[in-house]
Amino acid sequence: MMIMWKKYKGIVIVFYIIIHFLSCGSNPVKRFMDVLSMSDDMAFSVLETEDRGFIIVGVTYSEGKGDIYLIKTDSSGDLQWYEVFGGKGDDVGKSILNIEDGYIIAGWTRFYETRGYDILLLKTDLQGKVMWQRNFGGRGDEMALSLVEAADGGYVIAGWTNSTGNGKKDVSLIKADDNGNIVWHKTLGSDKDEVAYSICRTEGGEYIVAGWTSSFSKNKDVYVLKVDGNGKLIWQNTYGGEKDDGAYSVKEVGGEYIVTGWTKSYGAGRDDVLLLKIDTEGNLLWRNTFGGRHNESGAYVNPLKEGGYIIAGWTDSEGKGGDDVYLVKTNSRGDMLWYKTFGWLGNDLASSVQQTADGGYIIAGTTESYSRGDREVYLIKTDRDGNLLWHKIFSWKYEETEILVKRFTSLGR
Repeated sequence: MMIMWKKYKGIVIVFYIIIHFLSCGSNPVKRFMDVLSMSDDMAFSVLETEDRGFIIVGVTYSEGKGDIYLIKTDSSGDLQWYEVFGGKGDDVGKSILNIEDGYIIAGWTRFYETRGYDILLLKTDLQGKVMWQRNFGGRGDEMALSLVEAADGGYVIAGWTNSTGNGKKDVSLIKADDNGNIVWHKTLGSDKDEVAYSICRTEGGEYIVAGWTSSFSKNKDVYVLKVDGNGKLIWQNTYGGEKDDGAYSVKEVGGEYIVTGWTKSYGAGRDDVLLLKIDTEGNLLWRNTFGGRHNESGAYVNPLKEGGYIIAGWTDSEGKGGDDVYLVKTNSRGDMLWYKTFGWLGNDLASSVQQTADGGYIIAGTTESYSRGDREVYLIKTDRDGNLLWHKIFSWKYEETEILVKRFTSLGR
């Protein structure tokens, strides 16, 4: 693969150490992408690293097309390094894994405007330098929305495709080896649309996938399926009511599965955060919703070390203005213990949350409250009770503040 280095527009890191979008019931990726301006920067995933810093992946449109960025910070959110990768078309980093010798990124790419999107799998070293990349696609469009390490080595990617399968869109599962080469590829779905947003490896080496489907009713339903280590379907199930419902995130906990997303069928408002508990056979154990008179959605869920769950998403029923980041903690039965909102007068949205080594939480997303109307990368750190410790905004725009020289990696094709 040919790698070319060139100067790129300066990255501006704006630090705010101070204490989105109209809800449409669509997925977080679409909700981001439908409202993009050509200067937006967004975070899709964040992880805590071994040194207790953080690694963030997402997309910047600061040069008129999408490029993947990778930002590394220390434990206080201060920048350590960053890299940007892209080709002639759009490239988006959606999901990231922290492995022993670097990072694995999954997302999508479009080399030319006249071609569709392909799944992109990218490996970097621990300093963000590209080691290899792989593109997977057919005649139509494919996108990778989630990524997990395989039980027997390599990686499993979940997303959707309309190049192959039974319907308009089908769940796409790809197993790749440690070098990014395809081991197997499965499509799952019926005659309409199925989309996978999240994948989780089980203790038994199988995979749980969550998203939504429109094939089994007149509306969208939460869609959860389980496959074995070779991608063979074990079971699939839908969960929904008389209106639209969907899942964005799934995790295993004690041999069962916790799912978050959004619901129009249940709850108090137009859209509410949905939290489902499912047993190992796919049977619904319980369902809870959280929200006010307007719109809420859960984008990411994680089980907690002390028991219970943490959910990050957005709300426009609570907070200071527009959509605000919404952080909800529940007990193991899914009952709310507390919630917090973060943001200001603009629209602010969370896409990822992790419990950190100190028992608190790191949240990544997007804000337009602290800019001139564009969307910026938003990183939030809280204590274990959800109280704000600091937040930081990363931008590629405003030249009257500190400018750092940025290097750009052109992705080979």
